[in-house]
Amino acid sequence: MEEGGRTVLGLPKFLDLNGNGTLDMIDNVVVSRTSNDVQVEQEHYALRDGRYVALEPVDYYGISFEDDPQPTHTFSVAPASLRKAARLIIVNGDELGVPYRVTSGSVTFNGTKISVEPGTRIVRVKLKRENVLRVSLHGGRHAARVGVVVRHD
Repeated sequence: MEEGGRTVLGLPKFLDLNGNGTLDMIDNVVVSRTSNDVQVEQEHYALRDGRYVALEPVDYYGISFEDDPQPTHTFSVAPASLRKAARLIIVNGDELGVPYRVTSGSVTFNGTKISVEPGTRIVRVKLKRENVLRVSLHGGRHAARVGVVVRHD
């Protein structure tokens, strides 16, 4: 373990991305760095036969809070991903669980509004080259939040 809680994996997040109680792991990894730009890939690992194995990276991962000053996020995906099925996964309470869930809210993905529900919600979505995600949250205790993941199959 490194200073500040970092591991060789960085600062991984553990989220129930399937709603089945099994935690997947997402970790930000710097894939390239220039003087004015840093490219980060969000690696994805899932528990299989008692071990975490690498899956394809997720297309987007973020945590949103009720008082988030920038509730709109944009991200692009590789052209090869546009032909694949994709899922928007909303984890109410993110990796911290029930005590940090919001009481209501919505996520708007490329113009389609999806309500935030208790637990994990998975919705099929169609990816565009440039995607727009807006999160609006209400209620819950201080620091209530949702984790949002977009991944192609």
